[in-house]
This record gives sequence, C-alpha cells and structure tokens, in this order.
Amino acid sequence: MDKNKVLVIYSFLFCFMPLLSSQNYITVTQNQSIQDDETLVSAEGTFEAGFFGLGNSQRQYFGIWYKSISPRTIVWVANRDAPVQNSTATIKLTDKGNLLILDGSKGIIWSSNGSRAAEKPYMQLLDSGNLVVKDGGKRKKNLIWESFDYPGDTLLAGMKIKSNLVKGPTSYLTSWRNTEDPASGFRPKFQAKWNSFDWPGGCVPMKNLSCQNGDGFLKHTGVKLPDTSSSWYGKNKSLDECGTLCLQNCSCTSYAYLDNDIGGSACLIWFGDILDLSIHPNPDQGQEIYIKVVASELDHRRNKKSFMTKKLAGSLAGIVALVICIIILGLATSTCIQRKKNERGDGGTMNHWKDKREDEDIDLGTIFDFSIISSVTDHFSESNKLGEGGFGPVYKGILANGQEIAVKRLSNASGQGMEEFKNEVKLIARLQHRNLVKLFGCSIHQDEKLLIYEFMHNRSLDYFIFDSTRSKLLDWNKRLQIIDGIARGLLYLHQDSRLRIIHRDLKTSNILLDNEMNPKISDFGLARIFIGDQVEARTKRVMGTYGYMPPEYAVHGSFSIKSDVFSFGVIVLEIISGKKIRKFYDPHHHLNLLSHAWRLWIEGSPLELVDKLFEDSIIPTEILRYIHVALLCVQRRPETRPDMLSIVLMLNGEKELPKPSLPAFYTGKHDPILLESPSRRCSTSVTISLEAR
Repeated sequence: MDKNKVLVIYSFLFCFMPLLSSQNYITVTQNQSIQDDETLVSAEGTFEAGFFGLGNSQRQYFGIWYKSISPRTIVWVANRDAPVQNSTATIKLTDKGNLLILDGSKGIIWSSNGSRAAEKPYMQLLDSGNLVVKDGGKRKKNLIWESFDYPGDTLLAGMKIKSNLVKGPTSYLTSWRNTEDPASGFRPKFQAKWNSFDWPGGCVPMKNLSCQNGDGFLKHTGVKLPDTSSSWYGKNKSLDECGTLCLQNCSCTSYAYLDNDIGGSACLIWFGDILDLSIHPNPDQGQEIYIKVVASELDHRRNKKSFMTKKLAGSLAGIVALVICIIILGLATSTCIQRKKNERGDGGTMNHWKDKREDEDIDLGTIFDFSIISSVTDHFSESNKLGEGGFGPVYKGILANGQEIAVKRLSNASGQGMEEFKNEVKLIARLQHRNLVKLFGCSIHQDEKLLIYEFMHNRSLDYFIFDSTRSKLLDWNKRLQIIDGIARGLLYLHQDSRLRIIHRDLKTSNILLDNEMNPKISDFGLARIFIGDQVEARTKRVMGTYGYMPPEYAVHGSFSIKSDVFSFGVIVLEIISGKKIRKFYDPHHHLNLLSHAWRLWIEGSPLELVDKLFEDSIIPTEILRYIHVALLCVQRRPETRPDMLSIVLMLNGEKELPKPSLPAFYTGKHDPILLESPSRRCSTSVTISLEAR
C-alpha cells in the first residue's frame, strides 16, 4: 500500500479514536450500564451525566453537569460520600428499576433504593437536569425515581426543597425557601435569579434604614441565632435596653435577649450582615431575634388585614403614605450622612462608604464597629501585635464569643490606600477555598481602615523556612504539602472561582499557616480581576515585591496568570532551599537564587539546592520533580511557563514535564550550556536590583 495512504489512515484513526471509544446515550434500559467515558445526554443537549474525577483521578463520582459550559460545572452528584476508588466505576439500571453504582469487583457503592418495582424500567436525563427512572410497562411514563428528590449544593428549578432560612454563595439570605413572600422586611437582591434558584448577592432590606427615629424591629421566634463573630455582648441588660442600644447605633441590624435560669440576663447585638440565621429544628427550643426594619414595614404588617378588606381605599392611602415615607426617608438619610460628615470632617467613614457600595458593586462582608475591634485588641497594644507588612501592622484580638481574629491596620506610611483596601475587601469576600485566608469583615472610622481575618496560629511561611530553628518544624512531607496547597489555591483563583483573579503579590510572607500547617493565601490588596477572555493587562503603577515579580511586570508593567506562576516558582525554590530570594547570593559564580538553581540543574547536581537540614531524609525523585516544576515556572518568557492546572498535574506526577529554559534575571557573566537550541539563546541578560517595598 502507498505510504501516503497508510499515513492518512493512521492520522484519521488517531484523531477520531476518542470519538470511536466514547458513547453518548439518550436512554438507558434495564440491565444496561454506563462506565468510563460513556455518558447520558438530555434530549436537547443541555445536561450530561457520567463519571468524573476531582483532583485525584482514582476517585470516581457519578454526576450531572452542563454539557456546553467549560470548565465543567457539576450540578448533582449521586455518590458524593462514597466515591469509587482505584477501580472501574459502573452505573447500572436493574430490571426492578433501581440504579446501582458498582466498583471493579461488582460491589455496590451506591443505590437509588427505589420504593417500588417496575416492569420495563428505563433511565433518562431531562433537559431540566433531572435524572429520572420511569416504568415503560403498563404504567407507561410512570415516574419511579428522580434525582430532584435529593438536591445537593446546587439547586435547579423544580427541585424539592425544605423550608428554611438559607444562604447564597456570597452573602447570607434572610428569606424563606419555597414561599411566595420573602421574610418580612427583605427582598432578593436579584429577583430574576432568585426565581431560578440562584442567589447571588443574597437579600437586602426592602427599604434602607433611616438611622434616626423611624426604625423598629420585627420579631422572629423559634430560630437558631446567627453567627456571633460580629456581635456585641452586654450583661444585665433588659429587653427594652437592648432595643434602645440597637436603635442608637446605625450599624446595628438585630438583637436578641438572653435570660437564663439563674437570674442572669444579657443582650446580643449584631452589626452588619446576619450570618447563618436559620429555623431551629425544634421550634419549641428556638430563640427570639429582633431584626431592624423601617417603621413603614411595621405599619404594613399591622395593617395587612385592614388593607385587604378595604382594597380600594387602602391602595390610595398606601400610595400616598409610601410617597411621604420615601421623601422623609431620603431627607432623614441625607441629614444623617451630612451630620456625620460635619462631625468628623472626613467624608470617608464606614457609613459614607456603605452609601456608595451599591453603585460600585462592593461587598463589604461584615461591618465591625471600630470601638469593638479597638477593645478586643486592647487598643492595638504592642503585646497583641503579631507583625507588620507592607499594608501595616497586624494585631491579635478575641471577640466576645471567643473567636480569635487577626486585625490588619492600614498604615498611613503604606503605599496602599483606600483603593487597595476596598479591592481586598470586595475580592476576598467573594472567594471561598480551603487554601485562601477567610475574611470576616472590615471597619472604617475616620482615617482608620481595618481588615478582620481568621487568626492563623502559625503566622506566615517565611516565619519558619528562613529561621534556622523553626525551619526544623517543617519536614519534607509538610513542605511538599504546603507547595501543593498553594498550587491548589492559585488554581482556584485563576480558573475554578467565578472570578479570574491575578494576585500580583504572592510571596512567602503572604502565605499563612493554620494549626495543622495548611497554607492559606492572603493579602489581596493588589489583586486584579480578569473579565471574560482577558489574558493580560498593563499598568503604569508597578506594585508588589521585587524578587517575586516576573521581568515582564517589573520592567513593562504587563501582568497575567503567568505572573503568579513566576511568583509560585520562586516560592517553591525558597521552600526547597531554605534561602530567601532577596538575600541569597553565590559569590563564587555571581548568581542569585534562580540562577544558582539553574546552574545546579544543567550541571547535573540539582539536589545540592536542598536545605542541608533535611538532605538525608528526602526522596530524590520527588524533590527533582518539584525543582523541575519550579524552573519551568521562573522561565524568562511568560508563554513558556505552564498554567496552574498543568502545574498541579505535574506536581502529582500525572503530566510529563518539558525541558526548562534559562530563568529570568540570570546573573551569570556568561550563559551556561542551555537546554534550548543555540538560535534561541539570549545574547544579553537582564538584571534588576531594586529595594523592597
């Protein structure tokens, strides 16, 4: 046969092999099964069901996702608590109408546990996203089982939902599920998305609080009280005193009165958002909470029956009253804001910022009263000071409920100002990941700007790896786990979150460690959002920390996800070597840390980079892989650096590693023997020596 024809045939088979090996079903009948890359697709191609893996490909789940959305968005999982591990997963429809997920040894991992048998069962995926089993026998189209009876974290229109107080992805809702009327005094922020069971933005008051004498409270009984991280606790207060205290504070949103069996009494007052408010499972054991609303909402509830019986007259009176209330409310709000401006003379108070946040789409999270934060940090005493960074000093505090917090106080000497402060608040409040530090809220009072975070007992990564004594506490297994955790956090920022975030200031001092030494990325003051297909941006104001900046950003102000990749590579080399990027210098070869690592790599002795404290306890192949990945991350040209998804796969040994090329900022007098072709070698090297922030 002609060689060209053979080549064409092989090329065809190679290109279309995935299509030939996979299969899409519209209907699955009794005793049929789905496994591997086989999927079930809805009639119009809206949804797709099949097996998938999360991170570790050896764990398999059966789920449903949007077929046309990339990256894959999972909306329902069958065996979320029982993945199939280290074997082939199969889902089978029995002749009785039950769905079974089996592992490689035919063991049952999950069952739909249908309540009745079917004659001729078949399974379909509807365009609503509902996976159903129907009876095709005499009771044709009779529904036997449906996934909508078992909703998960993602709710689709039509799912069966229990009545409860629920929370959305970015803030907590104070509204009832499956009811026509939201909880009195509140409405969904985005009504259209609420109707489709999507709750971005949570709920907002139907009318803004007046901050004067026009506010009152709605009483809710049988509830589980909200999270108390942004509350104030006062002993020996009566019910009326609690209400008076809340009315006197514009930031107060609700209060509860506590009275125990031994004669003690106290009140809890909440500031800002009401978090985790829910109906108590046993209403008789629930408590009462009073939520602040404007007076017109109270009047509306009192007069609802009268309004319904006298519809025509009530409608006219209601319209007139509403117009008057709006005018009064507008005048009162304007007077309150102007009075505060005149008293403080800055116009930059928290209340002023709150008035602007709706137009600017800023989610402030929980707003803490400055006096409370000052009190819990002992008025920012030196004994509570944890350290100081480019933003300013950080203090430890303990809230009334025992919650430990870390308070970052914006320094006037810092290069960061209000824009960076607002940027960090609105970004990190939207992000939730185990490898990102959790922001509890913020506070602004005159010139004071505070960020309140979860407290990290083990401080930051640089506190350990650059200290000869504390570095011994991080063995190699823990160091590699820290690298993996940072990589997963960056992957979330770059790809898996609903926003594409470029951090721009990733360094060891911005990696915090919790009780178990798990890493959490912090300090998002310089972070930027990329919209849609945007992959690169430029700035005339280069900010960050030299040594961790890639050359395209330090020199030209150009940044992208590859900027964070470069910073990640520097951190990996620091963790492995125990050497700080800005302090290391090899006097024998006139090399910085990146150049030193490159020289050892091309000379065949990369393990000499390893921290001497642990060189006898390493697994050479494992450390070589991490050094290899780090060198790929710090290459001169951003287009040659891998993205974070590839990096995670490389670190896990699931992806082949390409050859690295010369790192950025090579400081040798002469280029060593490069691993790239002579025609692509750089004739000059770039050296930047600038002061840190």
